[in-house]
Amino acid sequence: MQPTDCLKDDHKAIKRLMKLLGVVCVNLEDNRVVEAADLQWLVDFIVLFADKYHHKKEEDILFEWMEQYGVPKQGGPVGVMLQEHEKGRRYVQALNEAVKNYKIGDETSRQQYILNARNYINLLTPHIDKEDYILYEIAEAHIPEEKKAELQALFDQAELKVLGANGKEDILGQLSQLEKKF
Repeated sequence: MQPTDCLKDDHKAIKRLMKLLGVVCVNLEDNRVVEAADLQWLVDFIVLFADKYHHKKEEDILFEWMEQYGVPKQGGPVGVMLQEHEKGRRYVQALNEAVKNYKIGDETSRQQYILNARNYINLLTPHIDKEDYILYEIAEAHIPEEKKAELQALFDQAELKVLGANGKEDILGQLSQLEKKF
Protein backbone atom coordinates (compact mmCIF):
# COMPACT_ATOMS: atom_id res chain seq x y z
CA MET A 1 0.00 0.00 0.00
CA GLN A 2 1.31 3.44 -0.97
CA PRO A 3 0.89 6.59 1.15
CA THR A 4 -0.93 8.17 -1.79
CA ASP A 5 -3.70 5.56 -1.39
CA CYS A 6 -5.12 7.60 1.49
CA LEU A 7 -5.27 10.62 -0.84
CA LYS A 8 -7.11 8.51 -3.41
CA ASP A 9 -9.57 7.50 -0.68
CA ASP A 10 -10.14 11.19 0.07
CA HIS A 11 -10.90 11.65 -3.63
CA LYS A 12 -13.66 9.04 -3.39
CA ALA A 13 -15.37 11.12 -0.71
CA ILE A 14 -14.87 14.33 -2.69
CA LYS A 15 -16.41 12.66 -5.76
CA ARG A 16 -19.43 11.71 -3.63
CA LEU A 17 -19.69 15.33 -2.57
CA MET A 18 -19.49 16.54 -6.18
CA LYS A 19 -22.24 14.13 -7.24
CA LEU A 20 -24.41 15.41 -4.38
CA LEU A 21 -23.59 18.99 -5.31
CA GLY A 22 -24.81 18.25 -8.85
CA VAL A 23 -28.09 16.86 -7.50
CA VAL A 24 -28.55 19.95 -5.33
CA CYS A 25 -27.98 22.14 -8.40
CA VAL A 26 -30.79 20.33 -10.21
CA ASN A 27 -33.05 20.91 -7.22
CA LEU A 28 -32.19 24.59 -7.23
CA GLU A 29 -32.78 24.83 -11.00
CA ASP A 30 -36.18 23.20 -10.58
CA ASN A 31 -37.03 25.79 -7.91
CA ARG A 32 -37.40 23.11 -5.26
CA VAL A 33 -36.97 24.11 -1.66
CA VAL A 34 -33.41 23.50 -0.56
CA GLU A 35 -32.55 24.37 3.00
CA ALA A 36 -29.85 26.97 3.42
CA ALA A 37 -28.31 24.76 6.11
CA ASP A 38 -27.78 22.00 3.52
CA LEU A 39 -26.19 24.42 1.06
CA GLN A 40 -23.93 25.68 3.83
CA TRP A 41 -23.01 22.14 4.91
CA LEU A 42 -21.84 21.34 1.38
CA VAL A 43 -19.62 24.43 1.35
CA ASP A 44 -18.34 23.62 4.84
CA PHE A 45 -17.49 20.07 3.74
CA ILE A 46 -15.46 21.43 0.85
CA VAL A 47 -13.64 23.90 3.10
CA LEU A 48 -12.88 21.42 5.86
CA PHE A 49 -12.46 18.11 4.09
CA ALA A 50 -11.37 18.95 0.55
CA ASP A 51 -9.28 22.04 1.32
CA LYS A 52 -8.07 22.20 4.93
CA TYR A 53 -7.61 18.45 5.15
CA HIS A 54 -6.99 16.93 1.72
CA HIS A 55 -5.39 19.79 -0.22
CA LYS A 56 -3.24 20.73 2.75
CA LYS A 57 -1.92 17.15 2.94
CA GLU A 58 -0.93 17.53 -0.67
CA GLU A 59 0.43 21.07 -0.49
CA ASP A 60 2.15 21.00 2.90
CA ILE A 61 3.36 17.41 2.89
CA LEU A 62 3.30 15.55 -0.43
CA PHE A 63 4.36 18.39 -2.72
CA GLU A 64 7.15 19.38 -0.31
CA TRP A 65 8.40 15.79 -0.27
CA MET A 66 8.17 15.54 -4.03
CA GLU A 67 10.27 18.68 -4.37
CA GLN A 68 12.78 17.30 -1.88
CA TYR A 69 13.12 14.21 -4.06
CA GLY A 70 13.56 15.98 -7.36
CA VAL A 71 10.11 16.96 -8.65
CA PRO A 72 9.96 20.75 -9.15
CA LYS A 73 7.13 22.58 -7.44
CA GLN A 74 6.88 25.32 -10.06
CA GLY A 75 5.82 24.32 -13.53
CA GLY A 76 4.96 20.76 -14.38
CA PRO A 77 2.23 18.75 -12.69
CA VAL A 78 2.72 20.09 -9.14
CA GLY A 79 2.47 23.69 -10.35
CA VAL A 80 -0.71 22.90 -12.26
CA MET A 81 -2.28 21.27 -9.18
CA LEU A 82 -1.44 24.28 -7.03
CA GLN A 83 -3.04 26.64 -9.57
CA GLU A 84 -6.16 24.47 -9.69
CA HIS A 85 -6.39 24.38 -5.88
CA GLU A 86 -6.39 28.18 -5.87
CA LYS A 87 -9.02 28.34 -8.60
CA GLY A 88 -11.19 25.91 -6.62
CA ARG A 89 -10.86 28.08 -3.52
CA ARG A 90 -12.23 31.04 -5.47
CA TYR A 91 -15.28 29.00 -6.52
CA VAL A 92 -15.82 27.95 -2.91
CA GLN A 93 -15.63 31.57 -1.73
CA ALA A 94 -18.30 32.42 -4.29
CA LEU A 95 -20.41 29.46 -3.11
CA ASN A 96 -20.17 30.72 0.44
CA GLU A 97 -21.27 34.16 -0.69
CA ALA A 98 -24.19 32.60 -2.57
CA VAL A 99 -25.33 30.83 0.61
CA LYS A 100 -25.24 34.09 2.54
CA ASN A 101 -27.38 35.71 -0.15
CA TYR A 102 -29.72 32.68 -0.24
CA LYS A 103 -30.31 33.03 3.50
CA ILE A 104 -31.55 36.60 3.06
CA GLY A 105 -33.80 35.69 0.13
CA ASP A 106 -31.75 37.10 -2.74
CA GLU A 107 -33.24 35.53 -5.87
CA THR A 108 -29.94 35.66 -7.79
CA SER A 109 -28.29 33.45 -5.17
CA ARG A 110 -29.67 30.23 -6.71
CA GLN A 111 -27.97 30.96 -10.02
CA GLN A 112 -24.83 32.12 -8.25
CA TYR A 113 -24.70 28.84 -6.30
CA ILE A 114 -25.41 26.70 -9.37
CA LEU A 115 -22.79 28.46 -11.49
CA ASN A 116 -20.02 28.16 -8.91
CA ALA A 117 -20.94 24.61 -7.89
CA ARG A 118 -20.81 23.47 -11.52
CA ASN A 119 -17.54 25.33 -12.08
CA TYR A 120 -16.11 23.60 -9.02
CA ILE A 121 -17.30 20.19 -10.23
CA ASN A 122 -15.94 20.83 -13.73
CA LEU A 123 -12.58 21.85 -12.28
CA LEU A 124 -12.22 19.04 -9.76
CA THR A 125 -13.36 16.13 -11.91
CA PRO A 126 -10.32 16.16 -14.24
CA HIS A 127 -8.13 17.49 -11.41
CA ILE A 128 -8.72 14.34 -9.37
CA ASP A 129 -7.95 12.14 -12.37
CA LYS A 130 -4.68 14.00 -12.99
CA GLU A 131 -3.68 13.49 -9.38
CA ASP A 132 -4.75 9.84 -9.16
CA TYR A 133 -3.24 8.72 -12.46
CA ILE A 134 -0.30 11.07 -13.03
CA LEU A 135 0.84 13.06 -10.01
CA TYR A 136 0.64 10.30 -7.42
CA GLU A 137 2.47 7.92 -9.77
CA ILE A 138 5.26 10.50 -10.03
CA ALA A 139 5.34 10.82 -6.23
CA GLU A 140 5.49 7.07 -5.74
CA ALA A 141 8.35 6.79 -8.24
CA HIS A 142 10.43 9.59 -6.66
CA ILE A 143 9.92 9.13 -2.92
CA PRO A 144 12.20 6.34 -1.64
CA GLU A 145 10.46 3.22 -0.33
CA GLU A 146 12.19 3.55 3.05
CA LYS A 147 10.63 7.01 3.50
CA LYS A 148 7.03 6.07 2.68
CA ALA A 149 6.12 4.94 6.21
CA GLU A 150 7.27 8.33 7.48
CA LEU A 151 5.17 10.06 4.82
CA GLN A 152 2.14 7.98 5.81
CA ALA A 153 2.66 8.93 9.46
CA LEU A 154 2.60 12.61 8.49
CA PHE A 155 -0.68 12.08 6.62
CA ASP A 156 -2.13 10.32 9.68
CA GLN A 157 -1.04 13.20 11.93
CA ALA A 158 -2.65 15.70 9.57
CA GLU A 159 -5.92 13.78 9.73
CA LEU A 160 -5.90 13.80 13.52
CA LYS A 161 -4.98 17.49 13.66
CA VAL A 162 -7.63 18.70 11.22
CA LEU A 163 -10.49 16.23 11.66
CA GLY A 164 -9.93 14.82 15.16
CA ALA A 165 -10.02 11.22 16.36
CA ASN A 166 -13.34 10.26 14.75
CA GLY A 167 -13.62 13.26 12.49
CA LYS A 168 -13.27 11.55 9.14
CA GLU A 169 -15.81 8.90 10.09
CA ASP A 170 -18.19 11.55 11.43
CA ILE A 171 -18.02 13.86 8.42
CA LEU A 172 -18.44 10.96 5.98
CA GLY A 173 -21.43 9.79 8.02
CA GLN A 174 -22.96 13.24 7.68
CA LEU A 175 -22.28 13.12 3.94
CA SER A 176 -24.15 9.80 3.76
CA GLN A 177 -27.13 11.34 5.56
CA LEU A 178 -27.29 14.23 3.14
CA GLU A 179 -26.96 11.84 0.19
CA LYS A 180 -30.02 9.97 1.50
CA LYS A 181 -31.93 13.23 1.89
CA PHE A 182 -31.38 14.19 -1.75
